[in-house]
Amino acid sequence: METIRTSGAILSGKNIAILLASLFLVAQTFKLSAHDDKKIIDPGTRDLKNWTICWEGTEHRMDSNSGYEPDMALSCKPNVNVSLGQGGYAVLTALLLVNAPAYPANLYTVDIMGPLHDTVYCAQLGQDVMVMVTEVPTGNACMSSVHVEDKLKPTLVCMSDTLPCNVDIPSINFESLLESVSDNCDADPAIWYSYTIQNLPCNANGFTQIISVIWTATDQSGNSSTCTDIVYLKKPQISQIMFPANITVSCVNANIDPSVTGEPTYNGEPISSTCQIIVYHSDQVVPMCNGSQKILRLWTVKDWCNSGTMTHVQEILIRDNTPPVLICPNNITVSTGPLVCTAKYTLPFPQVSDACSNANMIDIDFFVSGVLGIYSPGDMVILGVGTTVITIRATDPCANSSMCSYMVTVRDITPPTIVCPGNVTVDCNASTAPGNTGTAVAFDICDAAPTVTYSDIIVPTVNCAVGYIVMRVWKATDHSGNMSTCMQTIVLTDNTPPVISCPPNLTILCTASTAPANTGNATASDHCDATPTVTFSDVSIGASCPQELTIKRTWKATDHCGNSSTCVQTIFVDDNLAPVITCPPNISIECSASIDPSVTGTATATDNCDTTPNITFT
Repeated sequence: METIRTSGAILSGKNIAILLASLFLVAQTFKLSAHDDKKIIDPGTRDLKNWTICWEGTEHRMDSNSGYEPDMALSCKPNVNVSLGQGGYAVLTALLLVNAPAYPANLYTVDIMGPLHDTVYCAQLGQDVMVMVTEVPTGNACMSSVHVEDKLKPTLVCMSDTLPCNVDIPSINFESLLESVSDNCDADPAIWYSYTIQNLPCNANGFTQIISVIWTATDQSGNSSTCTDIVYLKKPQISQIMFPANITVSCVNANIDPSVTGEPTYNGEPISSTCQIIVYHSDQVVPMCNGSQKILRLWTVKDWCNSGTMTHVQEILIRDNTPPVLICPNNITVSTGPLVCTAKYTLPFPQVSDACSNANMIDIDFFVSGVLGIYSPGDMVILGVGTTVITIRATDPCANSSMCSYMVTVRDITPPTIVCPGNVTVDCNASTAPGNTGTAVAFDICDAAPTVTYSDIIVPTVNCAVGYIVMRVWKATDHSGNMSTCMQTIVLTDNTPPVISCPPNLTILCTASTAPANTGNATASDHCDATPTVTFSDVSIGASCPQELTIKRTWKATDHCGNSSTCVQTIFVDDNLAPVITCPPNISIECSASIDPSVTGTATATDNCDTTPNITFT
């Protein structure tokens, strides 16, 4: 039998508004929690057949079929704390929220204000939600403020691990060794760790150290849990140790320290004393060429727990495979000797160095282009005019060699001898090419065929536009660039007058124009001047009548140099038309009247050539 006690006034539907206004004034707070090992029991799941209700000091027994409806107030706890379970949620029931329920849990409905029904989740963590509880038999309702919280600690799983004894402990990724960490609401709890190291004596398991890693996980609600992960460091068997391979290093700043050339390793890392294994070596040097040598390094590995020993010989070859550094002289130019086309040249001592050998151990050879043989510094060679390539080879004691080249130019400093052709005068239309005016010739001691060129300076002549003087400068250049010059004068002139042709003689009317456009133009040509100037002058000769005359037109053609020729055209101006006369009209006069033209009228006349023809009468 379940006994439920309650007190207070009945809360009907009409009193809900009053409850909402006064809910947060209640000072008492009830805290209820749900944990992973304790589930909230919904009273509705119990088989309640009857119960006893006490009020005003009197107990009243009733069962589910009695239909008895006690007249008692429904009272909700004003503030309730609910902790989410392992699944990340919590179901709100009347037993959590109602003070002394009068009915079984299944006769109450719980409704969270908003989109939720009767369950809160991690999304509501830290929030306060308003919850309404309704008593089904009476219709009475009350409200609670529920604060959602998380009291469950994260779950940590630690298990032991084994690592090689020569692992670098500070670089161990301990987080990868943690089996798992989880939390009901925090998908990524904050984790941190600390560890201690314990050295172990020799033991049958081969463990050399123990690392105790203490893990702490804290979720976003501040709940924390811890676990300890034990990491064993184990040493290898002697047979598991890898010896370094043979290696070749350059003699340049050769470093044969085991950190460079290699040392015994386990799991890819050098063996340390923490593995309870001793590693040491001794070297035997085998000489080779100067700058190179071979080192036979005897490695010994010994287990100090069982005295097991293993040895290995590593070959370290220090090789001189770097050629000498050779600096060639700069390119130079030298002059030929007197009256010869060669020069004597002494081979220099070049700058040379080697990273692994002394400079005085470097062999220097010279190769002169076009000259047979191999030469040494200080030797003298005969070089011809022009550029000779000289190659130097430097070889160190280990047969490494380098080469460089430079150029020696032998220059001829004697200029050629040049002879100009004679000065000439040619007609203006004649060619001034050397084939017509002559070519210079040149001779040189070292160059059998010096290059001969020329350049012209044109000087105009006075009073002749097409006549001019060519000042031709001839230059001879040998293959060393030596030059000599001479000058030739070529005079161009024009003494031939143009050829002129007059238009034909002709007769024109006195009214016609005597301009050349009407009477014809003379034409002229000249062998030097493509457009000679054509002019004319007229001489008029009168005839028997004033309107007629003869024009003697002299045409003159003049070229650019003032040469001219003339021809004469005769133009006869003729008047062969009579004037046109108009008589006054016939008249009748008195016998006593005058017959003078001033009384009887005067005739008028016009003429094509005479503006005032003479009029007479009889």
